[in-house]
Amino acid sequence: MLYCADCGAKLYQVRGKGWSHDKEYFVCASYRKQKGKCTSHQIKNIQVEEILLREIRKVTAFAKDHEQEFVDLVLKKKTSELNQVLRS
Repeated sequence: MLYCADCGAKLYQVRGKGWSHDKEYFVCASYRKQKGKCTSHQIKNIQVEEILLREIRKVTAFAKDHEQEFVDLVLKKKTSELNQVLRS
């Protein structure tokens, strides 16, 4: 569910036997499989978790402070997705 910001390829989880959670990271599939296609970069699991938690807190705060607007946005999104499925 994570993609490289540079080339758009999937990010793959890298874990080592005996590694602690703070050592695990994601790496670009293009770089991992085809060395010249993308640059060497990675993001640690704990950084991804911190970003996700921060964004979840933002969404829940918005939903709490603007409940009706949030409901309207969700319904609009779901209606759009349903219409797309029906067109297929």
